[in-house]
Amino acid sequence: MHDIISLKTSPYSKDDFDDVNKIELGQDRFYYILKNGIPFLRVEVDLTLSSFDTAVVFHENLCIGVKDKVYFIDMNNLECREICVQMYFGYFYIYKDLLLVLSGCEVIAFDNKMHERWRQSGLAEDGVVVDEIENDNILVLSCEMDPPGGWVTKRINIFNGKEI
Repeated sequence: MHDIISLKTSPYSKDDFDDVNKIELGQDRFYYILKNGIPFLRVEVDLTLSSFDTAVVFHENLCIGVKDKVYFIDMNNLECREICVQMYFGYFYIYKDLLLVLSGCEVIAFDNKMHERWRQSGLAEDGVVVDEIENDNILVLSCEMDPPGGWVTKRINIFNGKEI
């Protein structure tokens, strides 16, 4: 099992990650990964001022969203794949075996093998937020169409990305 940890609340320090796997995708912001409770991986990305930048573990992948990119790092072989998103990375949303990547104007769905299942672009002008999942198949979104405050509700079929 892999876990992202914060050194602020961990018994480990950054020095404990000196002799582990390292991936450099930028500089000045670090993500620390434990594997079965032991230091395993340190990933460095660009430090940004965005409050949206974050990381999640999805199945055996470390997923990092920063600026207008998403990185998928397979923690079995440490291969890294980069995906560009439109406008800016917003956040990750996990639903069952889907990882949804939300950007300023789109939603991209990935399966548990990190294959892109669908991409729905042009949903908003400045922000897409998941409100809920209806009936296990409809993704209900709030989409900012006329900033500031021009939020509208849109519905997407979670299996194929088509707007309803």
